Amino acid sequence: MLKKVLGLLAVLVLTLGFLSSLKERPEVQSPEADLTTSSQVFRITTSPGDELQYHARFETTVSIGSVKLEALEALKLEADLVIRYYQQDSRGMLAGMRLKNMEIQAPKAMALDTNLENLEILYFDQVGGIEEFYVSKDMAPWLSSLLRGAAAAVQVSLPQESQLTVGATWSGSEPSPNGPIALRMSSTVNNDRLSLVKSYLHVAGDPSLVVQKDSQGLFSYHRDGFLIGLDHQLAIRKYDEGSSVLGAQQIQLTFQQRRRGLDLFNPLANRLSKMNAVAADEPLEANKEMTTVRMKQALSGLTQEQLLEKIVSLQGFDDQNIGVVLIQLEAMLHLNPQFKNVLWDQLQLAQSTTEYDWQLSLIMGAFASMDAVDIEDELIFYSESNRHAPDVVQQTAFALSDLKKPSVAVRNHLMDLSQSNDSEIRTMGILSLGALARHKEHNDLVLSHLRAQLRDANDDDKLIFLAAINNSHSQENLSTLSRYFDSSDEVLAAQAVYGLKHVASKDALPLLAKTLRTESREAVLLQALQALGAHVHDPRTYDLVRMIVDGDYGAQVKVEALNVVAGMIPYKPEVRGYLETIKGSHSYLQRIRSYAGDILLSSTPS
Repeated sequence: MLKKVLGLLAVLVLTLGFLSSLKERPEVQSPEADLTTSSQVFRITTSPGDELQYHARFETTVSIGSVKLEALEALKLEADLVIRYYQQDSRGMLAGMRLKNMEIQAPKAMALDTNLENLEILYFDQVGGIEEFYVSKDMAPWLSSLLRGAAAAVQVSLPQESQLTVGATWSGSEPSPNGPIALRMSSTVNNDRLSLVKSYLHVAGDPSLVVQKDSQGLFSYHRDGFLIGLDHQLAIRKYDEGSSVLGAQQIQLTFQQRRRGLDLFNPLANRLSKMNAVAADEPLEANKEMTTVRMKQALSGLTQEQLLEKIVSLQGFDDQNIGVVLIQLEAMLHLNPQFKNVLWDQLQLAQSTTEYDWQLSLIMGAFASMDAVDIEDELIFYSESNRHAPDVVQQTAFALSDLKKPSVAVRNHLMDLSQSNDSEIRTMGILSLGALARHKEHNDLVLSHLRAQLRDANDDDKLIFLAAINNSHSQENLSTLSRYFDSSDEVLAAQAVYGLKHVASKDALPLLAKTLRTESREAVLLQALQALGAHVHDPRTYDLVRMIVDGDYGAQVKVEALNVVAGMIPYKPEVRGYLETIKGSHSYLQRIRSYAGDILLSSTPS
């Protein structure tokens, strides 16, 4: 439930550091490629010993539904941003980014460290993206996210060919923690300066993430090839089985100075022991199957009063202890369901305060772990009493869908929400119905309803209903999904193919094999491989991923295939030999060889 209720933790990556901690990148040309116009040649380049300084303005906001979260409302920061380029090796250009002379405006609920000057993140500035970041253990998480977001924002994906004419446009994609983001790029030249526009279009294959209008990066390059200005804004709304979270980020960089030929030492060699490698952020999952003994262990002897004090002491969604508190709340409710009354009282106390939004999500997440008979009537009443507050309705919707053995009353309530005139509530009602269909007592009726709605839906709504059907995790969805495999709508086709993740291997694998052999659209291929990852026990899966890795496919698709190979290691240890072959063979791209090596390092033979 933590993944859903505290979906904000994932959205913080979208907001404070979106596109950060990226494990792999699309197939693009080197940043040193020539950009040829009708009259001039531009070269985007960096060299070891370079230092660039910009005046930077940052602003981040997070909203749930239409209500902004006080804990992260309009965090504003102005500072001097310094980028240093240390050395070039097989992993790319080692770069560092830090802030100095900071002026911060932040909400009172957000505790900010004061010792922030010159704390640096390090990363390899590779073609098309960043593999991972090295972050000082002394750096506050919010600052790490802010800097990682800035480092990702300044990346530029060039087209497959290095030659550009004035006014050229091209398409591409960038990876993100939730899937590739489709892009449209365009270029112009004015007064010996190259201007690039990077427009963010959509998150391929994930209808729960919607890129908002006017999300783009405006780049300006000096004729000598270095960045002199950036105006970046990215806003993404995340729909997650009962909640709608909007994360927005704005970054403005204005060039101040450039220093060249500095004698810069390798900071990783000297500081690695003091830094952490940071990968893509993923919220923790609360374990609902803990035994009573483990429930007691999770509480560590806490009384109800002490646990309530822990809730009140939290600093909001960004508090690092919020996941632990959620697990402890679930444990307390498991051992004593009447503890719910204490939590209802706490919600009532918080209702007129700025703490209400995050406490609502936390407490609803805890309620979702309960048996429906103990809580569903109260949840439905609370939702219906707060129809004027869409965020409350949304939070209760996904709590209700996740209860153990929910009754017909829950189904009727979610059906009602799915027909709301409020578009956000309606979307959450539909998606929550899909989750409710995981309960066998509701599966047939709910899926019949969703399939009928899908058949009659307009193009905009088809994606929502198809996502809800996939949300049911039912193996009986094959006939519905198959109607959309060849859809001209790439995102709809990708969502349909992804649904094969939950279909039995004997039926899913032939269809996935056909898709992987005949499909050319990257978003569909990536989602097919995501689905294939659920079938690693089937020996045919190994042949399919080898076909991808050894075949004529894009680098990002091959990387996703290697992720499937990694999932096979516990069941098919001999695939390590295949990874060793890739790692040592120059017939594969360096990125593919490097990623195979990373998998080998991070895995343990069975």
